[in-house]
Amino acid sequence: MDHLLIFNLGLTYSIFIVYNYFQQNLISLDPLTKINNREQLNIYLTMKMKENHQKKDLYLFLLDIDQFKKINDELGHVVGDQIILKTADILKQIAHLHNCFISRYGGDEFIMVCERDKNEEITPVFNNLQRLFQQSYEGLPDFSVSIGYAKYDESLNYIPKFIEKADHYMYLNKNVKK
Repeated sequence: MDHLLIFNLGLTYSIFIVYNYFQQNLISLDPLTKINNREQLNIYLTMKMKENHQKKDLYLFLLDIDQFKKINDELGHVVGDQIILKTADILKQIAHLHNCFISRYGGDEFIMVCERDKNEEITPVFNNLQRLFQQSYEGLPDFSVSIGYAKYDESLNYIPKFIEKADHYMYLNKNVKK
């Protein structure tokens, strides 16, 4: 009888762990792309911005899919979702290669956060992003993204300010394309 009780307790605990894992994923991941959501971005940035950055520089990249509304209007939302998924896949590749945090910020906007040793160039990350987004992908119409990035400093003392700086450079990049 005791064995049955221990077995039931173990089974209940295991089910609870699995349930908790799935609940955590529902809370922290974007449902379409399965990358971090905006809430996880806020948690991550809050932690990183509080850390001492004497040894590391913190960079935030903001990416926006160019003319996304037009893609949805002319080609349909299914194609729009496929482009969002491809964008997330490209970011996963870059994040893995450069050890960066990625998240979906909203709609067709994504954020990638990278740490670099002091005086280590960030341009290889930027160049890899641009190169991968300039390629054509089978089954998808050609699409492009505008990218802006900012380096964290003490004047960017809260998250919206940090994102706003990258957003400014992203719009400069977008306006050059027009």
